[in-house]
Formats: sequence, C-alpha cells, structure tokens
Amino acid sequence: MLRNHVFSQSTEQEWEEAVKRSLKGKDAASLQTKTYENIILKPLYSESIDDREHPGVPPYTRGIGTKELWICQENQGRDAEAVKEAVRKGIRGGENTISFKADSLKPDEVIRLLSDLPIDEYPVFTQAGRLQQAIMESGLTITGSVTRDLIMEWVQAGGLPINEKNELANWISLIGEWGLNHPDIKTIMVDTTPYHEAGADAASEIAYALAAGVEYMNAVQAAGLDQRMGSKQMVFSFAVDSQFFIQIGKLRAARRLWSTVGQAYGVEDCMMVIHAKTSGRNKSSYDRHVNLLRTSNEAFAALAGGCQYITVSPFDTMLSQGSSLGVRMARNIVHILKEEAGICQTEDPGGGSYYLEALTDKLCEKAWERFLELERTGGILAALKKGTIQTELSGLARKRLENVSLRKEKIIGVNAYANPAEARPDVAVKQPIEQSEMKMKEITPLKPITLSSEFEVIRFMNLSWHNEEKAKRIGLAGIGELKAYKPYMDFAKEILASGGLGYQAEEGISKTEEIQHFVKKSEVMHLIICGKEEDLHEELSALALAPHVRVYTIGDFSGHTKYQQIDRSVNMIEWLTVLSSTQEVEA
Repeated sequence: MLRNHVFSQSTEQEWEEAVKRSLKGKDAASLQTKTYENIILKPLYSESIDDREHPGVPPYTRGIGTKELWICQENQGRDAEAVKEAVRKGIRGGENTISFKADSLKPDEVIRLLSDLPIDEYPVFTQAGRLQQAIMESGLTITGSVTRDLIMEWVQAGGLPINEKNELANWISLIGEWGLNHPDIKTIMVDTTPYHEAGADAASEIAYALAAGVEYMNAVQAAGLDQRMGSKQMVFSFAVDSQFFIQIGKLRAARRLWSTVGQAYGVEDCMMVIHAKTSGRNKSSYDRHVNLLRTSNEAFAALAGGCQYITVSPFDTMLSQGSSLGVRMARNIVHILKEEAGICQTEDPGGGSYYLEALTDKLCEKAWERFLELERTGGILAALKKGTIQTELSGLARKRLENVSLRKEKIIGVNAYANPAEARPDVAVKQPIEQSEMKMKEITPLKPITLSSEFEVIRFMNLSWHNEEKAKRIGLAGIGELKAYKPYMDFAKEILASGGLGYQAEEGISKTEEIQHFVKKSEVMHLIICGKEEDLHEELSALALAPHVRVYTIGDFSGHTKYQQIDRSVNMIEWLTVLSSTQEVEA
C-alpha cells in the first residue's frame, strides 16, 4: 500500500547528475547566482549543522524571546496640531505606539504634543534627534523609545563638531542620567537606514551597525557607566528591501553578531532590539501601487526576521502629497501579517530552513570580516571622516543603478511592464537637512539613491505619448509574418514604454522600399527594424534613407553590421537617452 511505501534516499551527486541531464550538459553550478554581498547562492542546500540554536537565549539568532510587536508609523503633519491628529487617527486605526516624525517640530511644540496624547496608555516611539533632551527633561511620565543617533546626525548634516569625542561624551553622560530616572525608555538609536538608502548591501549594513554600536559602547565605558545599561538603551534601525531571504538573514545575523560584541564588554545577555523600516530606494513614483507589493514583501521579511518595532511607508510616500489611503493601507499591511497570517505567533518562522541557515552564516562571515576591518582602521567615525564608507557606497550605488538600466534587476512599472500613458506624478522635493549652528569640520554626507530615478528623469522629460506629432520621431518596422517579428517588436515597445516614448509602427514589411516609404511618410528620425533579415526579399544593405535617420535592428540580423544591433544586454538608459535626444522635450 502507498502508506507503507518508502522513498529511496538520493545523494547530492545523484541530484547534480539529474540536473546535468535536465540542463543538457550544463552542471548545477550554472544555476548559482552571486549577490551584492559576494555570496554565492546555490540551487540546493542540505543540513550541515547538527546543533541548532533556540529563541530567547544567546546568541539570539532566532530571536530575543519576545513576540511583542510595536507598530510605529511615521505620523506627520504641517504643524503640531496636524501631527497630533495623525497620531490619534493612527491609534484609532490600530497603532499601539505614539509614533511621529519630530523633524519639523520645536521643543515647546513636541512637549505640548506629548502632553495632549495618551502617553499613560501607549509607549512613545520617535527618533527625536535634537529634541531628545527637551523631551527627556520635560517631566512627562513616558515609556518607550525616545532616541537619537548623534553620529548619523553629524554625517547627514555633512559636518563633525570640532571635538566630536567631547560632544559624544557629554551626550552619553546625559544618557546615563536619564537611564537612572527613566529606566524604561530607550535613548540610543543606531540607524543604518541612511547606509541602506545610499546603496549598502546587507553585510555592510550589519558591519556599520556593529561599528556604530561599538562606538557608543566605548563612550559608555569611558563615561564610567554600566555597559549592560548602555546595551539596553539601544535600538538598531534597519531598512528592509525586497530581497526577501537576504533581509530575514540580515536581521538574524545582526542579532548573533551583536551578542558576540556584547560578550566582549562583559554583557552576556546582549540582545539587539530591532526597528525595521521598509526600504525607500526601490520605490517608484510611476505605477506607485506596485509599491504595495514591495512593502508587503518587506514587512513580511521584517516580521519573519524578528523585529520588535516596524514602520511601513505608504505606497505614495514619494509624491508631494500623500493620501490617507496610503497611510491606512501601510498600517493595515502589518495588521494582516500579524493578525491574519499569524507570523508573530511563531518566533523565527524561517529557522531550520537549510537555505536560510546557510545564508545567515554567510552574512555573519561577511559582516564580521567587514566590521573587523573597520575596527582595525580606527572605527566607524574614522572611516566616515576619511570618506572610505562614502566611497564604497558610491560604487555600490553605481552598480545597482547599472543593473537596473541593464534589466538585471527589474522594477515593475519602471524598466519592465511600464505604463507609458500614465500621467506624470507630482514628486516630493527632498528638503535639505538642517545645519547645526556649532562650528563643524566638513564631512561627506551619505547620498541616497532611488533605483528608478534615471528612468523617471527620462519619463519626466518625454511627454510624447499622447502627442501624435511628437510620436512620429520613432518608427517600428516589423519584417515578415507576425509570429516572426512580434517578440522583437514587443521588446522594443517595452523599452520605449520605460522611457515614456511614443512611436509609429508599420508591420508585415517584406521589401526595403516599404521601409523607405514608411520612414518618409512618417518623418521618422529613429527607425527600429524588428524581425529576421531573411524575411526581407532583398538585402538590408539596399536600404536608402536620409542621413539624419538613425537605424537600429532587433532580431536576427547577425550578418549585417551597418546598423546598431539592440538585444537584451543593451543599457536601456543609454539607448533611451539617444532616442530622446531628438524628441521634443519639456523640462
């Protein structure tokens, strides 16, 4: 009977031989991929470690032993009253913290704001920045997280104090005082999101987090304060993007390594409390509802990775005017994952997965190597002052943008399946970071990237889709029967759509004379010939066009080198720039 059937055990070698047969001679290594962290992802993983860790005990890879989840949306408004109303609306919608952006508020406004909110019922979560001291010394009875990342503030402002060590020591002394009077409030933030938004990979983010944490622990030690107290005051903030398993592995690896760092300071139960925020660099202003899919995936990864605080950005956060729908849907993503999917009911739901365990180990290895390198060269402050980190991130950012332009990394609605008829969105203008009044030493700030930015710049300029006169500038010519040229013409249309470029098309062409007639009739300046040269009844070299007409071929024109051949290896940004050069544009 079937229930008594026993499947035979197969070896990895047998599997590899089966793969080779299936791939017609190629071996399993051809299925491997390389990540930005220089980690090789294999197509098959098997158990390699017998002794598995447990949640709630060092090194906390599988979680810190709590299923508590705090929803911390970035409630904001034009003034303190608008922020207060946004917070109250969030609480009515199911948020369980008093969370808001403090950037635009003044000290008296933020104190008045907190006084008018139910701080006796809900913990506070805010990255308070320069307002931290005013809040902590206001006399209000609050719990939760009122944090500041002094080092990151300096970097983002583009300047370090003349004596940064003294400034850091003074702040840490205040942290010590507040810790005695407000032991339930976390006050130190290690914010890695600016590194992420500037292009950092997962291993680098962990390394920067460890290095910044060590900088603060050293300052705590130098101030003669209790190291255990210092570690308990910290919250680590990570951005989570759509690389699902890598992001889960990132949070798991970060906890493990921070526990190791804590032991060096004599803190045996050094737990990393994590705030996760959905990534900004992979969001698009065009086809923005796709951002819902991205943030859902990212929130899922954050919860599966074991965060304690979570912030989900609205799908229309890139626009100058967000919507109440965007705010509500962002908040409800967490509710659905927590209450309906039940992700938080199991700690470390991915634990035991051979792939995820191996990925976590590799991320630990890469991150620890990078962390030790930073420490050998003087720590994170020294690296930021020299510009080492900024240079590294600039290189990674260029690589990411290039991969998007080559479509090695696809962004739906941007470089794949774009809707060229979509109206130009009103994109938010990023406000400059407020500069400190104290004397500062200049430092290179981190430059955030948006992976869709180059495509969106081209689409902002090319407003030809709805204008027949402007659309005449590009022509598509399909050679032969529909089944022969359609795949190539569809590819051309997809690229043109990514740049918001209109076109005219002539199909079923069999002679060069027909191409010439089409170009002359349509006043084409860029001609894209799609199909196979063998379907023309004469040589393509017989084509006679005006000198100003640029010709490209997509398809099987291997025997013809007169015109530029376009294939899937084309840099879309470079080609769209050329195609846009003779389009009429509006700034």
